[in-house]
Amino acid sequence: MTETGHPPARGERPSHFRSAAYSQAALARIILSGGARDIADAARRLVPTTSDRYASDGDFVRAAADLLAEARRLLEYAVTYERAKGLDWERITAKLDDTGQDYAKAEHDWRMRVLAAWLDPDNAENTYTTPDRLAKYLAELDDWADDGEPAPVSGDLPAMTTAERAALIAQARALLDEGPPDDSPERRRFEIGLCRRAIELHEDLVAASPGDAAAREALAEARARLRTPLT
Repeated sequence: MTETGHPPARGERPSHFRSAAYSQAALARIILSGGARDIADAARRLVPTTSDRYASDGDFVRAAADLLAEARRLLEYAVTYERAKGLDWERITAKLDDTGQDYAKAEHDWRMRVLAAWLDPDNAENTYTTPDRLAKYLAELDDWADDGEPAPVSGDLPAMTTAERAALIAQARALLDEGPPDDSPERRRFEIGLCRRAIELHEDLVAASPGDAAAREALAEARARLRTPLT
């Protein structure tokens, strides 16, 4: 949906069409921040003894076990963030003292969700993909983490680079090319999203270098592809 609540027409760019402001590493760091905040809030509720009179037998064991499970997820977020920053698996597994196979799967699944959200933000499961939702979430984290510094969470998040955008487009193309023929609505949305992201990238490249004939040709091809019925 557009910000007005109406679905964009075919070929029309929704209001959040421009690239997400943040890189994959930044998005992974935001998820890590949110997970740490949730654990801190949950642990804090275990501190006051005045709550004990309302607790049933075993409630504190259950709460501690839940925190342990949340900490495991937080570790997955941390691994994903380090990988998004470019840290190799050898150095990560040295810190984990295990093979890291479970974390590798979690990282791969997260990257696929990010790619899907980037191609099809209107139907993304991740609620922090559109600019307004992401800004609201970051404002909440900034307020929670207030330590006297301006924007303690959002202040140093890196932007998505042109190279990263190009890499995501190439990755999306490869996944669609390798997949079986599929006329599902989801695949069609991804193909349209891929065309739009390619147009967006080449528009920016042409704007930065108006004399780049290759960029102008690639832009024309991407626009033509979006106008062509996708199968």
